[in-house]
Amino acid sequence: MATTLLTALSVSVGLNLVLFLIAYFLQTDKLTDFSYSLCFLIINGVCFYLSEHSLIDIVMFCMISVWAFRLGGYLFVRIMAMGRDARFDKFRERLISFASFWVVQAISIFIISLSFIIFYSVNDSIPTPIFWAGCIIALSGLILESIADSQKFQFKKANPNTFMHSGVWSKIRHPNYTGEIIFWVGIFVSTTSYLGGIQWLAICSPLWIILLLLKFSGIPPLEETWEEKYGDMASFREYKAQSYKLVPWVY
Repeated sequence: MATTLLTALSVSVGLNLVLFLIAYFLQTDKLTDFSYSLCFLIINGVCFYLSEHSLIDIVMFCMISVWAFRLGGYLFVRIMAMGRDARFDKFRERLISFASFWVVQAISIFIISLSFIIFYSVNDSIPTPIFWAGCIIALSGLILESIADSQKFQFKKANPNTFMHSGVWSKIRHPNYTGEIIFWVGIFVSTTSYLGGIQWLAICSPLWIILLLLKFSGIPPLEETWEEKYGDMASFREYKAQSYKLVPWVY
């Protein structure tokens, strides 16, 4: 397991370093979000290669690959349509600040990947009901995230200056993040039948993505941006009062 973890960490850091240098010298945002999914895809492929290639290894490989392809494709299409990502305007030209973002991304990718990295290393190739239950949870999160992204992308093309408030966004302000969290919780649940001792570090995977989205790079900056853009609109204030951030009637 230690060898697989070290290999995955090396891939994450090395790939992000290379892409950071390209993005910095070209001053482009077209690699930034796409690199996130690409890194997961490569780590997943390397760890699967080192696994026993059992049925549950194949299922896990397909789950992570479909998630990464879907998200990477969406982010690439989005940044091509946008041209640039305004979030990086303040530090894209500042070497240390821009590099810091890529370092944090590399470490975050490794931590979020812990669940499937450890799974590939320790599972006994025998599928369990909990494994399949976790896969169903993860699949439901992937479907929700995909629908949310598709609905918002189509809506914003037609209504670039209006906040998204229809479809799955009508009651949840960040349904894409809800789906993302459900996906990684599901991946972790699918691994729990095979964990023991230090291997329970896999729980850091869903906990880290929840922390990032709730407190740092996800919801807080978006809510702040929306407040600046739409805060004076009565319709937005009504939408905000009647909707939930992630889970209806809970949060």
